[in-house]
Amino acid sequence: MNATDFILVFSGGGLEKIALFLGQISQPTYMEKAARLASLGLFLAVMFYLSKLVWFMVPEPEHLPYTPLSVTHVSSAERDSQVASIDVAALNLFGQPGVVKRTPQAQPEKIMDTNLKLTLRGILASDDATIARAIIADDRSRKENLYRIGGKISGGAELKEVNVDHIVLSRNGRLEILRLPKSKISGGSSLVKQPRQSSSASANRNRRLDSNASLREVRDSLMKDPQSLATLMTAEPQVDADGKVTGFKLGRGQDARMLRRFGLRRGDIVTSVNGVKLDGMNKLPELMKVLPSAQELSIEYTRRGQSRSVVLNMDG
Repeated sequence: MNATDFILVFSGGGLEKIALFLGQISQPTYMEKAARLASLGLFLAVMFYLSKLVWFMVPEPEHLPYTPLSVTHVSSAERDSQVASIDVAALNLFGQPGVVKRTPQAQPEKIMDTNLKLTLRGILASDDATIARAIIADDRSRKENLYRIGGKISGGAELKEVNVDHIVLSRNGRLEILRLPKSKISGGSSLVKQPRQSSSASANRNRRLDSNASLREVRDSLMKDPQSLATLMTAEPQVDADGKVTGFKLGRGQDARMLRRFGLRRGDIVTSVNGVKLDGMNKLPELMKVLPSAQELSIEYTRRGQSRSVVLNMDG
């Protein structure tokens, strides 16, 4: 096509179409839409490249090897047993309990046996310390004496306690035990043997228990001096076939004249006094409780195998 033909084409109406198209493009609405589309495309491109830049800056995480989980199937019976075996107390649901510090208690001091040359001949055990007595013999002098609590004993000792089978002595600030010989422990324990007294002590005792005195005076004297009661009532214990004490046989240790005041003789076996059965070696304290208020003295005894009794008026 030559230039003449090009002019003819445009002259045939094409020029008008081109002019119309250029006029539409030059309108503001089309220009604004094109600018917005171009800005949106540019924004998306910038964001895409920025996101790639960020991922390049963050280090990649280490990939751990995959380990499949092992699943153990537990039966319902085993599960119930495991739940039942839980120690609830050990869980401390309410917190740890406070620890209580206990002060250790002082252990009682062990009392050792005494090494004094003494022998415990007899015991009058009583809850009343004023009545309790002990007969102690000095092995060196071979003398026996009746001691009350607080009494001074040869060897620098003091009688502190009287128990059923032993006594406690105090010497040089230390407690010691003097035990009753096993051969003396029979039918209980109490005053076992009458102490040997000197002639002067015996004379004094006989004056206190004058056979001409009234029974009330005798009773009062016995209450003031339990040793005098031991003189009257302490005798040889009599035992039956089973080894049980059934009474006490009066012998040389008792004043014959005083025994006659009570209607008794040497050789009689006293079995009861004012209802107190003398069936053991520990009945003297009971007599000490009965006699102070007694108006009568009722004595049961056996003589040559026959049972007898005597009742005496203490006011006589």
